[in-house]
Amino acid sequence: MKVFGQTIKYIFIILCMITIVWSIKYIWQQEKWSPIDEYAHMDYIEKMREGMMPKLHYAISHDIYQNLTEQPVRMFTPPVHSREELGMGNYSYQAKHPPLYYVTLLAPNMILKKMGYDAFQRLKILRLISYLLFAFATFLYIPLFKLLKQKGYLIPEFYSWFCVLFSLLIATHQRYGLTNNMLSPLFINASLLFVLKYHLTTHVKFLYVSILLSGLSICVALTNVF
Repeated sequence: MKVFGQTIKYIFIILCMITIVWSIKYIWQQEKWSPIDEYAHMDYIEKMREGMMPKLHYAISHDIYQNLTEQPVRMFTPPVHSREELGMGNYSYQAKHPPLYYVTLLAPNMILKKMGYDAFQRLKILRLISYLLFAFATFLYIPLFKLLKQKGYLIPEFYSWFCVLFSLLIATHQRYGLTNNMLSPLFINASLLFVLKYHLTTHVKFLYVSILLSGLSICVALTNVF
């Protein structure tokens, strides 16, 4: 039975590695802006690069608009000839979100801008960074389930790898683009990790770290409060 469980675990590990490689390739090959709010997500980062915080009524940055008009093939809608034709896409409506996700991607965006990358080239690299943060967060299931086993729960060793694989599989489809949801699992899983450490050791420092991480998760997306 133990040999069977180990075999299943290694199969899941291999599948996880394949999924990550496939997902990176898939994200990199996308040559259009994602239809799921990506103009506004990228604009949030661009606004901060320009030294301001976005507001709902602000128009998207000149760099993004210029890229859309010069490379209309990258748009998910028919070509436009004025900002008005973009409709809601012309506005920084993701300003409703807290800034932590966008702050995380700010430094890479600034460096890429200085290196001469245009808005879409920067976007492609930021997508990969965003995905890798998500992928890293899924691997926190491994120590999480080890701590649960220490608490006495009977959990097969391969189960944590199954959860990693499942999370990786559902991460990329139309959501290959930027979204603050990609950072939420990192803070949520890490806060759970430290609260379990607190339960096992009763060291109050772990409780404080868990509270801090939980609070930071709300700075990624307000829905994390639930």
